[in-house]
Amino acid sequence: MKRVVLCDVDGVLVDGQTQEHLLFYLFYRYKVSFLIFLQVYFWFLLYKIHCVKDVLNIRRCAFRAFRGWTIQEMEASFLDFFKVVVRPSIRADVVVFLKEKQAKGYEIVFVSASLSGIVKHIRDHLGFGQIIATDLEFNKEICTGMMSGPVDHISDRMLLERATYPLVVHPEPRLRKLAQEKGWKIL
Repeated sequence: MKRVVLCDVDGVLVDGQTQEHLLFYLFYRYKVSFLIFLQVYFWFLLYKIHCVKDVLNIRRCAFRAFRGWTIQEMEASFLDFFKVVVRPSIRADVVVFLKEKQAKGYEIVFVSASLSGIVKHIRDHLGFGQIIATDLEFNKEICTGMMSGPVDHISDRMLLERATYPLVVHPEPRLRKLAQEKGWKIL
């Protein structure tokens, strides 16, 4: 049986939420309008204060901002975003842990609701791992602003409860409490 480490990107491998950081990045570079920025950030705030549980609506709203972008425009923006925002936010202790697991034969899989174009840059920078992330739909190399394929929201708790050896990395207070109650290892 292949041993696998599922590593959540947002809040675990990367300090903070890449999608939220991307929104600010695009707004400050005049790539999204003030109205879209406010609308999406409002949804983020409602999610953070637990007024909204379904992130699918937030994601649909946010991804509409990419409607009409070419593949080249998106790739250039994602690469710059990675260099400026994401790369400095990668947690060194998590990278060390993942490299140790990889050396012991584990397959590393980066799991994220964030866009695959961003997660691919993380994987390429680290030099290892597979990714499970969100793809956007394109029609003739132009982004439709829609998510490609089926979308399921899988909480960290559900993944951890199915793991043989669950490990919680940089947990928020509620997840830390759950991990302690369940006896899961905390890094």
